[in-house]
Amino acid sequence: MNHIDKEDFDESVSPGDDFFQYVNGGWLESTEIPPAESTWGTFYILRDQSNAQLREIAEDLLEDNNREKGSNEQKIRDFYKTGMDMSTRNEHGIKAIQEELYRTNVDTKEDVIQTLARFHTLGIGALWMPYIESDDKNVDVMIFRLHQAGIGLPDREYYLAKDSEREQIRQKYVSHIVRIFLLIGKNEEEARKGADSVYAIEHALAEVSMTRTKLRDIAAQHNKMTRENLAISYPAIPWAAYFSAVNLPDTEQEIIVDQPEFFTAIEKLLQTLSFEDWRLYLTWCLVHAAAPFLSEEFINENFAFYGRVLGGAKELRPLWKRVITVLDGVLGECIGQEYVKRYFSKTAKERINELVDNLILAYEDRIKNLSWMGEETKQKAIEKLHAIERKLGYPDTWRDYSALSIGSDSYIKNYFRAMVFEWNRMIAKLGRPVDRTEWHISPATVNAYYNPLYNEILFPAAILQPPFFHERADDALNYGAIGSVIGHELTHGFDDQGSQFDAKGNRKNWWNEEDKRKFEEKAGMLVEQYNAYEVLPGKYINGELTLGENIADLGGLTIAYDAFQKSQKGREFLQIDDMTPDARFFASFAIGERGKMRDELAAQMLIVDPHSPAKARVNNIVSNMDEFYNVFRVTEQDKLYRLPEKRAKIW
Repeated sequence: MNHIDKEDFDESVSPGDDFFQYVNGGWLESTEIPPAESTWGTFYILRDQSNAQLREIAEDLLEDNNREKGSNEQKIRDFYKTGMDMSTRNEHGIKAIQEELYRTNVDTKEDVIQTLARFHTLGIGALWMPYIESDDKNVDVMIFRLHQAGIGLPDREYYLAKDSEREQIRQKYVSHIVRIFLLIGKNEEEARKGADSVYAIEHALAEVSMTRTKLRDIAAQHNKMTRENLAISYPAIPWAAYFSAVNLPDTEQEIIVDQPEFFTAIEKLLQTLSFEDWRLYLTWCLVHAAAPFLSEEFINENFAFYGRVLGGAKELRPLWKRVITVLDGVLGECIGQEYVKRYFSKTAKERINELVDNLILAYEDRIKNLSWMGEETKQKAIEKLHAIERKLGYPDTWRDYSALSIGSDSYIKNYFRAMVFEWNRMIAKLGRPVDRTEWHISPATVNAYYNPLYNEILFPAAILQPPFFHERADDALNYGAIGSVIGHELTHGFDDQGSQFDAKGNRKNWWNEEDKRKFEEKAGMLVEQYNAYEVLPGKYINGELTLGENIADLGGLTIAYDAFQKSQKGREFLQIDDMTPDARFFASFAIGERGKMRDELAAQMLIVDPHSPAKARVNNIVSNMDEFYNVFRVTEQDKLYRLPEKRAKIW
């Protein structure tokens, strides 16, 4: 497991000119994005492996009809079986959601709000989306929050930008809505009228939606008010009917409204739109959300716009992949128990624990040696660092699915049952002690996260696999790949957002004022660097939107390199694959970011994704690290070279 395949390299390119191309150029040249995908690379190949393993579990259960009704195995089996049964799905067609469609026949504001509430419990973000999480000013209390939603295009900019590319997408979007209305039985005139009404409402919502960059302002999202004040601020919205329909307990009298101006606009819409407009909009919201779960005609139409137009994909992903992705999303800890038994080892968890220990020690040393930070702030930072909880591999206590009923009747009904179960589970958190042991992604998810509210990092079993991590791989590979990911998540606790939270998870300032100013100044250098990075002709990275991830990328690789150096003290210097241990470390990092993306999706990601594109995540980061210059002998003649004073250094 110590081998790096040099066939994947492009050694005609100097590492100091384009390190991403140097490490990945051979792979980029020889690899085509699969027709059913819009992007492909290390993360996605590992995701496919995880999905194939979940499929094995589900397929094994299809052969077993002896599972007790209500057991986890029965739920997995029947959810997967109904998803894979296209014959029944095609037979049912739109009739599968007839009961929910009936709710869209609204004649009063109360009808509108009650239907909205029902859709929200189904996970449908019509107009807005409610959610429950810890109050960021008092993390020991769970609170009900309201967040902007209600649009079908990826971002407000798709409605508001004046360029021809977005205009073409808007026209194709309206045509897509027309075709959906035709599929549910409306005639051409009704379908076009319906599409115009839906688009007009969504455009109005887009105009008052916060930008992605503004949404990163955590303090601006914390607008707490009582139910009484909510009714005074937005009197046209029947809040009592809404709260009753979503089962919010009367004891919960405080609400957080994330975007107050957005709800002011909704109130105006409720006063001005006809009930026919609302019937059309609610119908669209429902069918749009349900389309991937219905018959082939809805699936194909949904893909034609979202997969092909917005993502550039050439064909649908295989049915089993689509069903497994949904199954893992709604029954992740149900199927995850068997996934862990089959595909994850306790020794892997122990080795990862050691890596985390070493990265935290390296992080502490770097904090102590920061020249720009005062001693008082350093002590607070170190206190927070050592308070970070770690969740590795899988939960200690598995989620209880006993209240969820999964049947053999309908895929979409099973999906809606799972969403209502999840909503009721969330509502039940209110008024109870916060459960800090909860996992927010499944063990089979190829991802990781830092949660500032609980000051925790989480790494599921699926990402603790080659090429990110292998128990028998040399330290250079593990520290460069999974080590940089661990360092990345740790650094989120100290990026421009995470740094606003204390060791317990409360949003509380622990910074000396001068130290905070210096931090923001250093972060500003990263903003400038990424703003100047052109991804597609005339399209640049948004340095403010991506700032948190860019800080985490830089801190993650820096900390991982320091931890790697500490791990090598007293060890024999081994050159493998004609590369020094340090060169292998950097190469392993670049392999972890290996990937390519269709232009359609790349353009979308520049607007909606807080992560920078893969090539920038590699080249921009290494160009700021003195250690990279030393290892690869980078000079002023190389394209990645930055003057020492222009290299961003934060943690």
